[in-house]
Amino acid sequence: GYLEWQAKQDRTELVRQLQEEGADLSAMAKPETINRHLSVVLTAELAKAVRNLTENSADPDELAKSLAHLVGRFAQLRREESNASRAEMAREQWDQEVTRREHNERVCSALMPLQALSMQQTYIDMFRRCDAQSLAAANELALDLAQNLNTFPASSSKTESD
Repeated sequence: GYLEWQAKQDRTELVRQLQEEGADLSAMAKPETINRHLSVVLTAELAKAVRNLTENSADPDELAKSLAHLVGRFAQLRREESNASRAEMAREQWDQEVTRREHNERVCSALMPLQALSMQQTYIDMFRRCDAQSLAAANELALDLAQNLNTFPASSSKTESD
């Protein structure tokens, strides 16, 4: 039991240390920035390896095999950079969409009481006159308002599916 407890304590301590070190590193730079810098370093190292191979290799078959291996590594590095760029763009678009939705919700919730008050005043004015033409206008206004209210959530839910 004691050995299991000690192993658990060691794992817990290791995780705590990793969290602290990760927090320290994150405070210094964003992970995307670190990845880009590392990519530049790796690209330079691959270029140096290619130069060394071409200068020092006497066997053309061995040179071709080694270059093919390095080209594969370079292609893999480029794919990963491309994937990281796409992920970053998607995150930025998501952040913009969330900001836009929050703004729309604030604007709509701020305008809703004013719209309700205006609508109420319009109905009061129309029913005071209480003639057929006013009632038809009120009915048309109510239908128009209902249609506008029904189309607003549809346009915001459309952006959610995009």
